[in-house]
Amino acid sequence: METQGCLKNDRAARPLSLGMNWALPMGLLLISLWSESLVTALIWTTSLVWMGGACLLNAAACGRIHCYFTGPFFLVMAAASVLHGFAVIDLGPDGWKWMGCALIAGSFIFWWGSETIWGRYANR
Repeated sequence: METQGCLKNDRAARPLSLGMNWALPMGLLLISLWSESLVTALIWTTSLVWMGGACLLNAAACGRIHCYFTGPFFLVMAAASVLHGFAVIDLGPDGWKWMGCALIAGSFIFWWGSETIWGRYANR
């Protein structure tokens, strides 16, 4: 059951916060796909760390279920973007596209799946 306190503290439920913490970084991720690999790596890493941190803060603030999953997932994806961008791991010439597909699929699965199973907010 959603309580007013949870909804009030949920950064993902407020349009401005949603835009600044998740939509803007996602837009930067998309735009960076047409950049040099090193620039892409820096933008992806920064954006994913930003989004992951925002998710973890949101999970702590309001108990939003999917944030418990997407926060760590975004941080793992940030590490993968560093490794791929600096050629520590080779994902091939379409590596950023593969990473984008993994990001989209993982985000959807963690968001939709977790909230379908456990609801929107953790019981406090």
